[in-house]
Amino acid sequence: MPQSERVLLVIPVLDDWPSVDMLCQALDAVFQPLPKYEVSILLVDDGSTTEATLPSAADCRSLRSIQILHLKRNVGHQRAIAIGLAFAQEHLPSTFVVVMDGDGEDRPEHVPELLRALSSSRAPVVFAERRKRFESLGFRASYTAYRLLHKILTGRSIRYGNFSALRFEALARLTVMSELWTHYAAAVVLSRLPFITIQLDRGKRYIGSTKMNLYSLVLHGLAAMALYPAVSVRVLVGSAFVGLLALLVAIGVTVVRFTTDLAIAGWTTTMLGFALTLFSMTTMLSLIFVFITLALRGLSVNLPIRDYTHFVRNHEFLYGIQVSRE
Repeated sequence: MPQSERVLLVIPVLDDWPSVDMLCQALDAVFQPLPKYEVSILLVDDGSTTEATLPSAADCRSLRSIQILHLKRNVGHQRAIAIGLAFAQEHLPSTFVVVMDGDGEDRPEHVPELLRALSSSRAPVVFAERRKRFESLGFRASYTAYRLLHKILTGRSIRYGNFSALRFEALARLTVMSELWTHYAAAVVLSRLPFITIQLDRGKRYIGSTKMNLYSLVLHGLAAMALYPAVSVRVLVGSAFVGLLALLVAIGVTVVRFTTDLAIAGWTTTMLGFALTLFSMTTMLSLIFVFITLALRGLSVNLPIRDYTHFVRNHEFLYGIQVSRE
């Protein structure tokens, strides 16, 4: 008989317990014909104010266990993932770890596909690359603009999010990265861990609508881009380019003023002042941005593996077989 593979699913939750209940039952159905996987679920309760309603052991035949890591306060989606991964590294040994959302948009039937892709590859991480989405036209247009801006500022294309599978050994590298505290996918990229992607369609939410508004999405996207060191260099180069254009405009205005009769009264002074002001502001602001960014990188940072315990209220083991580190 082939040796079974332990799979741990890390799922952040904020008051969306009915959806998580449906997800757990769907995962149980998906893995029933796949006995080679011993599946456990770790739900990271991100400071929910409603009581959890989850399936019991009698309702699940293939899930090894369901556990809840209750946090003391709401820390946000990405930090909840970081805390869950750090807790898993120290307390829940496994073969593979899957990161996914609990609302149904990450489809449970795709989890085995991620695991098969990971098993057949030498890469320690595999991401689900979104092939088909169900969001509104406005959201898709905004997301396309974000991807373009991300490409310009970081030099990297982005078509994947949190839905991924990784080998347990990869956690040792990720959980000592401060970037994981801010953005999981960006942390994987910055960790230099090799990764692959497979194309999967995005699912539809089980219940209700997303809690992410435009404000949250903008902050989420900016936080991801800010982690890349290349952003500082590209902002500096872009600002230098704008400043150079402003300087050339100032020179051109001066030449026109003193060599031709085309200048309008007062026009030279206005244009020259505007161009020199733009040159000074872009140069100064870009330098300030770069120096502040470099200074912040040298400050004390949050390390998930060290700091996650401060946010954990308690660990609730709902049912199943508790695995201890060997």
